[in-house]
Amino acid sequence: MTGRLSELTGLQIMKNKYLNDIVLIAVLLAVSLVLWFATVTGGNGKTGEKVRITVGDEIIGEYSLGTDASVDVRGMLTVVIENGQVCVTGETCRNHICAKHRPISKAGQTIVCLPNGVIVRITGNGELDAVI
Repeated sequence: MTGRLSELTGLQIMKNKYLNDIVLIAVLLAVSLVLWFATVTGGNGKTGEKVRITVGDEIIGEYSLGTDASVDVRGMLTVVIENGQVCVTGETCRNHICAKHRPISKAGQTIVCLPNGVIVRITGNGELDAVI
C-alpha cells in the first residue's frame, strides 16, 4: 500500500509541476504581448511637435512636424518629414534597417541608424524623460 501511495504522490507532484510551468508560460506570454502592444502603438501617445536629428553628440537640426521637408544628413541618409510623420530614406548603411522602420509621429519615438550614428527623435509636449 505504501508503494502505491508514493506513486500517487509522485504523479500528483508531476501534475503540479506541469501546471506551474503552464502558468509561468502564460504569464510570460501575457507580459510580452503587453510590451509588444506598447511598442507597436509607440511613444506615449502624445503627438510630437518637432523632429531632432543628431549625429553622435552633435544636434544637426530641429524641424517642425507641421512643415514638410527633406533633410540630407551629411550624405549618410535623408530624413523625410511629410504629413506630420517622419521616415528615413537613402541611407548608406548596408542593411537599410532605418529605411524599413515605419514612420514615426509621437513624442518619444525614435529611428536610429547605428552604423552612421544618426538618431531621429520626435520631441514635444508630454514627452517622458524617463520611465521608472
